[in-house]
Amino acid sequence: MGSSIQYSPIMLNSSLATIFYCISLNYILKSNGKYNVLYSLIFFFFSSLSYEIFIPLMVINLFFIKGNLMKGKYFLTSILLILFYRRGMEPFLFVNYYKRDIIGNVFDIERLKRIFILVFKLFSRDIIATIYRSVIAIKFYSLLDYVYFIFSSLLIFLLIYKAKLEYKVKKFLIIGGLGSVFSLVIFVFSSYIPNMFGFENRNLGALRLFFSILLIGLIMLCTTRLSYKFQKPILLFIFLLFNICSISIKNAWVYASYFNDKLFSDIFKEAGSCKECTMVIDYDIYNIIKSDPHLILREPIFYNSFESDFLILKQRKNPQKIKVYNIESKIPQSIPSPIIKIKKIIT
Repeated sequence: MGSSIQYSPIMLNSSLATIFYCISLNYILKSNGKYNVLYSLIFFFFSSLSYEIFIPLMVINLFFIKGNLMKGKYFLTSILLILFYRRGMEPFLFVNYYKRDIIGNVFDIERLKRIFILVFKLFSRDIIATIYRSVIAIKFYSLLDYVYFIFSSLLIFLLIYKAKLEYKVKKFLIIGGLGSVFSLVIFVFSSYIPNMFGFENRNLGALRLFFSILLIGLIMLCTTRLSYKFQKPILLFIFLLFNICSISIKNAWVYASYFNDKLFSDIFKEAGSCKECTMVIDYDIYNIIKSDPHLILREPIFYNSFESDFLILKQRKNPQKIKVYNIESKIPQSIPSPIIKIKKIIT
C-alpha cells in the first residue's frame, strides 16, 4: 500500500508529510506539556504543508491532548494556519499550484458510494492480490535482492526476538483504528480517490501508517491467548511477507522504467528519421497491466501524454517538435501533422 511513496522521488512530499505527522503525534504521546503541544502543532503544520493527506488526522492529536481549552487552542490554531497558507500565502507565492480540496464533494452521493466501493475493494481484494503477485515475482529477484532480503530479514528477526512484547494493545487498536478511519476522510473532502495503483497511491500515506498500527494491534490481540513463543513467529512471518512485497514492488518500478525506455526506443526505430511529427501508439496497455507478471500495482508504464516529454528526451529527441500519445489516453482534437500511428505488439 503505497509503492509510489517508496520508489518515486517526485512523491517525496508524501513521505515528508508522514514523517512530520509522526513527530507531531510523538510529542503529544510523550507529554501534554505546553512546549510539547507547541512542537506538535508546528510539525502538524509542516505535515499539512508537505501534503494535506494528514489534515483529518488532527482528530488523533486532539484525542490525546488533555483539557478542553488546550484542545480548542490546538484545533483553532491549526485550522487558522492551514487556511492562512492555503488561501492567502499559496496563491501569492506560487503561479501554479494544485487545489485538491473540494467541499462540495461531501454532498455528492454518487461519489461517496464510489469511494465506499473502492475502499471495500482495496481491503478485500487489492491488498491480497498485491501480496500474491509480489510472492510470484520472487522469481525475478536478482542476487542483490536476495542478499538484501536475507540481511534485512535477519535484522527483523533479531529485533523481534529481542523485543519485549509488552505493548498496550488497547492503545494500538485505538490509534490504529481511529487513524485508519479518519485517513479516509481526505477522500470525502478532496478530488483524491482511494487507489493503490501507480502514482495514485501516494494519497494512502496516512492510511498505510495507521492501518499498519491497527494490524499490529489486531495481531497482538489475537495472539494473547496463544503461547508467548507463538507470538513472535507470527509477527516475523508477516514482516517477512511485507519485506517480499517491498522488494517486488521496487523491482516493478525498475521494470516499468525499462519498459518505457524500450517502448520509445522501438517506436522511434519504426518511425524512421522523422524530426518533427506526432506519434499515436497502441500497445494494448490494459492487457500488459493485467498479464505482465513483472508489474505489481500497475506501475507507471506509458499512458498519459505529459509523461512522454521526459521519455522523448531520454531518446535524445526534441519533445518540442515530437509528440507521443497513447491511443487509450486523452488525445487533443487538434494535433500537429504528420501523424504516425504505430501498432506495437509486446510479448
